[in-house]
Amino acid sequence: MRFLLKAFGWAALLTGNCLNAMAAEVGCYRDDVMAALSTSPVTSSAASSETASKAGFRVSLKPLTMSPSIRRIRIVIGEVEAASVPGPRFWSEFSWPASNPDAYVEVETLNGDRRRYDFLGEWALFRFLGQARITPESDTSGQAQFDFGGLQVTYQIKTATATQFNVLQKLSDYPCLESMP
Repeated sequence: MRFLLKAFGWAALLTGNCLNAMAAEVGCYRDDVMAALSTSPVTSSAASSETASKAGFRVSLKPLTMSPSIRRIRIVIGEVEAASVPGPRFWSEFSWPASNPDAYVEVETLNGDRRRYDFLGEWALFRFLGQARITPESDTSGQAQFDFGGLQVTYQIKTATATQFNVLQKLSDYPCLESMP
């Protein structure tokens, strides 16, 4: 029964009808849950990439502030790459699903050190955004604060719909517990 509740929660998330209680419950994007969900006869059509692409989960990010010791940050999600350096800042839009689902963030400091943070699998965009503390400013936008190995970065974040932004807030509010299936 618990699995079916999670499966229905994912189906609601994918079709854009996120329920607050379900959003908290589905805060984990574990591969075993995703594999089970994608083969469930109850939700497989809602979880299909065709349905998901119609749902069109889009997130735009624009850097606001970064630790002074950062030279450059590079975010790669699917086939979209966005580099941020001190100076002029621009919006980058990321969509889910992507033909290449993996994502990573590479942080380069002024002394030349590079750190890479990988987010793998079909839910990589959500795994990446799940690392942020998201503070709303409107129904579809806010700030996303990340900590990359002690280096702070804040992005302006916006989504296509209020429902999508609500999903991102739930990721921020309800971190994944290791004990959850």
